[in-house]
Amino acid sequence: MKNIILPPKDVSQNGFRAKIEEIQERLMKAQNDSEADLLAEAMESLQTSFEELCVAEEEMCIQNEELIAVNQKLHAEHRRYLELFDLAPDGYLVTDLDGTIQEANLAAATLLNIHREFLVGKPVLIFITLTPRLRD
Repeated sequence: MKNIILPPKDVSQNGFRAKIEEIQERLMKAQNDSEADLLAEAMESLQTSFEELCVAEEEMCIQNEELIAVNQKLHAEHRRYLELFDLAPDGYLVTDLDGTIQEANLAAATLLNIHREFLVGKPVLIFITLTPRLRD
């Protein structure tokens, strides 16, 4: 009857180490069996897979730390942009291609005498008066 090697339930490094040690013990017991070569090959394969997994885990940790740092920089730049936009002395409206207001700064809301919340989503044309100019 062949021994079936099951993957460890604990996928942490300690879980893999325990499984490797278990296989090594079984290999020692099966030295005289015909399964010794198969177990040795399986052991080598498992050890290689474990080492690759450890390297991949370390790389992912490094990538995660880099992503966290980039995310923090992005949030800081976003806050800076919002402060510059909101506190600009001139009125600014950000519109989409159809002329619908997406953002408005405090100066624009003051000039139009409307709260910013009520500007967003409105067409910019409703705030522009089209009066004919007299020519000399």
